[in-house]
Amino acid sequence: MRPICRRILTACSIFTALVSTSGCQLLETCNVGQNRCEGNTLYYCQPNDPGYSWSEAAPCAGFCVDDGGGNASCVTTPTKIDACAQDGVQCWNNQSISCSGGTATLIETCGGTATCTLTPSCGQGAICALGPADAACDPTSASGTTCFEQDVAACACGYPVSVTESCSDSTANELCVIADNVPSCQVAVPDSRCPYAATSAFCDGDTLDECQAGYVVRITTCPAGTSCQVDNGNVVCA
Repeated sequence: MRPICRRILTACSIFTALVSTSGCQLLETCNVGQNRCEGNTLYYCQPNDPGYSWSEAAPCAGFCVDDGGGNASCVTTPTKIDACAQDGVQCWNNQSISCSGGTATLIETCGGTATCTLTPSCGQGAICALGPADAACDPTSASGTTCFEQDVAACACGYPVSVTESCSDSTANELCVIADNVPSCQVAVPDSRCPYAATSAFCDGDTLDECQAGYVVRITTCPAGTSCQVDNGNVVCA
């Protein structure tokens, strides 16, 4: 056999070997909807004409768990935990997690002073609440705003969840005031009608003003047909 022919055959053999070893692995067939783990990396089955093959999704931040039957997922806990006795969203170690079959997948870690709080009636499952339930936040809504520790904060499911405007960091000596259900930063001016050491309210024409620590913190315009008045010691619109 001539030398040039040998070289051609050798090159063809190497190419064939590469295709047969690496190519088949990349094109290994699977069924649509299947997932699998390779180490800590999740793979999913996707279309690859004329059939389906495995495609890398992403390395798992926690653990990749594979049941060996075509079901795999990235989870926070590799084994079952008590907090996941029921499927669904739960709070665990100040984290909101999604439970399935006893194991957990991380949704969000509550940082700072925020606390993981279950809100099943709101449709959110769980939130990271900055503080206790706030009357200015609609418990059935995932939106809204309120005042929290003199700052404007976003609401979710009846709780303040994040500061959207910091009044306390302003050099203008501002505080958060709710005027007709709209919170905003306003210049803090002490009001002599507000006892410093108590929460109270008073009428200012047709508005009901609520006080805290010597300042007006909420202003509500009484609806048409009503007026601000004192009823048995309570300041109300009636």
